[in-house]
Order: sequence, then C-alpha cells, then structure tokens
Amino acid sequence: MSFKNKLNRMKKHLHVTEAKPPVESNPQPPKSASIPYEQEWEGNHAVPYFAEDSYCMIREVVYPLDYKHGHYEFNELKKVVEVWNRSTVAHPLSSKGHTYSDLFFFDTETTGLSTGTGTTIFLLGYARVLKDSVVFRQHILTEPSGEVAFYESFLKEVDYTTLVTYNGKLL
Repeated sequence: MSFKNKLNRMKKHLHVTEAKPPVESNPQPPKSASIPYEQEWEGNHAVPYFAEDSYCMIREVVYPLDYKHGHYEFNELKKVVEVWNRSTVAHPLSSKGHTYSDLFFFDTETTGLSTGTGTTIFLLGYARVLKDSVVFRQHILTEPSGEVAFYESFLKEVDYTTLVTYNGKLL
C-alpha cells in the first residue's frame, strides 16, 4: 500500500480541522499516560503528542540559515532556487516557479524495504525553510498503538503542494 493511501485510510480517525503546530495544539495527556524514557526524550528536544488514547513523540530542532551542515550553509538554498527560476532548462527536479520557503522537504524511515505486513513507517521527518531559520521536525512512532497520534500530528503540518521527497523530486 502506498504512503498516500495509508494516510488517506487514517483520515477517518483524525480530528484535523486546521493547520496548527502539533505541539501547541496538543491535547492534555490522559491521566494514566506514562512516557517511557521521558527525560531522555526531553533531552533530545522531543515532546509527546496525544490523540485519543495514544501518543507519538515530536522532535523539533531549529537552525539559523547561516548554519553550516557538512560543506554547505542552509542559506545557499536561496541561491539554488534563484538560479532555477532564472534558468531556461526544463528538468523534472527543478524548483522553478517556487521560492525556497515554498519547499516542504520530507522523508520517512521504515522497519524494512518491502511492502505489506511487517513493514511499518516509524518516523516521518520534514524540514521547512523560513525567512531566517530552518525547522526540522520528526514525528516518531514509539509503539504501534500510537499510529493515530502519529499520523494526525504529521497531517496537521504537511503541505502537499510543494513536497520534496528524499530523492529531491518535487511532487
């Protein structure tokens, strides 16, 4: 089953009304909620997101645009997008017609490479480039019972119009 179909199948379980940051709109935890390794999660900038009787963890890290990761600073993305917008070259991976802040970078991690039973998405990660920073957010499924919270927290933020997948393709 494709990722898109799985998300659509989960929609009936979700309570998505408008796009808000999941941490701020997070309902209160159930009184019996116990988060294993909670201090370690907090030490890694992760907070729980609760939905119904389940939860997932959301980790967010914000970097300034002049932060250098590897050989490049994040603000170099602005230059790349500007070059694509001036270019006359047609390419399926072009960002032509978009600004750097339009792009929603997305990737997943799974328990395997095959499809079907036994392969589970346990991490949905994305990055957004804002005017002065880059926001990285990871939605982490800590146990199978947290699937509703996992997909709900992600779907509140996803922007399908300019999705850039792990291999760089604009969808």
